Amino acid sequence: MATTIALEPETRERLRTFGHAGMSYDDIVRNLMDQVDRERYMAELHRDADREKNWVEIDKFDWGA
Repeated sequence: MATTIALEPETRERLRTFGHAGMSYDDIVRNLMDQVDRERYMAELHRDADREKNWVEIDKFDWGA
């Protein structure tokens, strides 16, 4: 059963550049996922989030602020 995923037009065009004639978007996404080590990707995602946010450990959070 197919699922619709909403993409901005720019994202769709960028995704299209990763494929070739005859490939579906599903083929392209599967190929991209096969090229990425999930654990490394998730670790990088979390490192990026840590750099962008001012995380505070819950036991150090000032609840009175």
